[in-house]
Amino acid sequence: MSAPAPLPHAHGILHINLNAAAAEPEHAFYRDLLGLNLRMRSHEPKGDATPMGIDGITDSETLFLYDARGPRVAGALEIVQWNEPGPVARALPAAPWHLGIAAVGYRVPWAPEELRRRAGGAVLGEAPLPVAGRANQGALRVQDPVGVPVELVPDADGESPALSHLRINTADLERALAWYRVLGFTVADGPTRRDLPAGTLGAAGPVAVTTAAVALSEDPTFTLELTQWHTPRPSVPSPTGRTHKACSVSPWPVRT
Repeated sequence: MSAPAPLPHAHGILHINLNAAAAEPEHAFYRDLLGLNLRMRSHEPKGDATPMGIDGITDSETLFLYDARGPRVAGALEIVQWNEPGPVARALPAAPWHLGIAAVGYRVPWAPEELRRRAGGAVLGEAPLPVAGRANQGALRVQDPVGVPVELVPDADGESPALSHLRINTADLERALAWYRVLGFTVADGPTRRDLPAGTLGAAGPVAVTTAAVALSEDPTFTLELTQWHTPRPSVPSPTGRTHKACSVSPWPVRT
């Protein structure tokens, strides 16, 4: 019996997918706040989404938004407007310790005061969890029109906003690290236990987490921030269809 073929190693993050009922409000939010550029628009009126578990013909329109680095250098934020089937509305959990994808992150070239002014009414609160092992003074969590949390991290050395990370809450950090290593990711920081004050991120009591960051050698500017919550205990979101309004990373982030 021949040995199974090895899994392909990832070389870069191709895209982060965000589902919406209407793409333009999402486009306007990321354009106006972060200066993301619309580099391509694709309409598939008779798409085949069976690989995603969706039966029948689909109709969707996708907007490809990039930071100033552009395609082939940075990953895209792909806003998918589902016309058929329509997206399943779901209120994202208010507490940031639910299992699964918790936030998308960008580094921004603004001081904390300027960042807060620019974000305005979209601010949810502070973003105290580390990125690539660094505590980021003045980092904020904001909310886009669909309800997706976005972590904005001040970067005095940056020239323009840049996609920096995706935060994922996991029930078993060691298993998650092992899984991403198979895909070609290496540990950039951690695992590190962190005990945070009561009230952090809206928790009623003290917060205890273990964090680790993984990255790809060909794109060290982007990290997956893996977080295991000890207290509060992580919650499990209700399952939904494949077109729910949410944020997700490409399951095979392989760039060729």
